[in-house]
Amino acid sequence: MSKKALAKKVMDDIARLAREIGYIPNEEQYLTGGGAFSKDTIDLAFSSYNMGLRAAGLKPAGAPEKEEKREPKILLFDLETAPLRVFTFGLFDQNIGLNQIDRDWFLLAFSAKWLGKPAVYYSDQSKEPDITDDKRLLKMLWHLLDEADVVITQNGRSFDEKVANARFIIAGFPPIRKYKHIDTKVLAKRRFRFTSNKLEYLAKALDVPVKKMSHKKFPGFELWAEVMKGNQEAWAEMKAYCMADTLALEGVYEKLAPWGIGVNLNAYHSENEYRCQCGSLEFEKKDFERTPTGKHLRLICKKCGAWHYQSGADNNYMSGPKKASMKTPKGE
Repeated sequence: MSKKALAKKVMDDIARLAREIGYIPNEEQYLTGGGAFSKDTIDLAFSSYNMGLRAAGLKPAGAPEKEEKREPKILLFDLETAPLRVFTFGLFDQNIGLNQIDRDWFLLAFSAKWLGKPAVYYSDQSKEPDITDDKRLLKMLWHLLDEADVVITQNGRSFDEKVANARFIIAGFPPIRKYKHIDTKVLAKRRFRFTSNKLEYLAKALDVPVKKMSHKKFPGFELWAEVMKGNQEAWAEMKAYCMADTLALEGVYEKLAPWGIGVNLNAYHSENEYRCQCGSLEFEKKDFERTPTGKHLRLICKKCGAWHYQSGADNNYMSGPKKASMKTPKGE
């Protein structure tokens, strides 16, 4: 047999074994894991195993590493932006044209925290020589969002996410990888009819541990006006205000979550055990969830009270005759 023909047989056998085990084996894995040729034969065909792989355009991958134990990375965040500075001839019912804008808005501050973790991150423009240059802030926020599997905001679908994206693209940042977005305002509107869906009302009505702060020394727009002047007392109040918003948001989310969040967090856990969205593994059997094609055991989370049911054909308790009786009758 020619050396070329032998080389082809060896490469074909490596490809066969790779298909069987699901990855391209290195030399040791080939020789001990079911390869048909000996080391001497491989050396005769290629001089070395790796040279043979390179000749075939392959790269030894080795056995895939086991995924590290991980939990979903869930980020809560809140932004504060600077106001537009515009020229206007009046105070009431003004239509501001683009040529009346003297200075566009930009990021003033943000706070963020990982769900269930104690640390709250905060950064602002208070020490920047040019308050309008928010690239440092954007870089920090970009990396946090890019790390997240899920983000949680209050009215963030309409404001925070779009505001951040607008500043990112203007500043030349690349797109962030896709994440799931849970907006507590949307959750509140979807399942409830509260008097108000604002964070201040929800935090108070649901009696969460940290409430949304009211402005103390600098009420309303005065806080933003003083911050823009460089007033450090105002900056300190903005920091407290922004961080309290994030903590209040976390409390509101944890109250609303058992009613349904629309995201299956199990996909982000490395373990194969089913978990509630609160992270609990403990469930109590209750009754059955019934559909036109199934009868599935329903369970309740012992920690947060969220309802779940066992889905899938293997967990269907509905009998064949009962399924048949649910079908629409045929006319004669």
